[in-house]
Amino acid sequence: MRLVDLLVRLRGPLAIKDPEVATLLRLTDTQQIRIRNATRWNLATLRDRIRSLRQSGGGVRPLRESLRELHREAEQSVVALLTEDQRQRLERISQRVQDSPANDARQPTVR
Repeated sequence: MRLVDLLVRLRGPLAIKDPEVATLLRLTDTQQIRIRNATRWNLATLRDRIRSLRQSGGGVRPLRESLRELHREAEQSVVALLTEDQRQRLERISQRVQDSPANDARQPTVR
């Protein structure tokens, strides 16, 4: 499996921060700066949300749900910075990862 495939498998759309993925998607310098800034903002939001949930004593479930929501929002904010061609390239990589034999090994066997 290529490094790019592995990064996309592990990080999803947030893998576009990686230089190898950025090169493959042909990100401009401006896009890379905007993606870095969006990621920093997302991390700051995440820290604030975690701190708030801990102080409120909300427990693990609300924290987990909040993390999932923030992760989705982070992915959407980063993908929104891509051109249509770049989105299609990322989608093709994601599809290749989903269709790979290594991915099949992670799927439960139905009998």
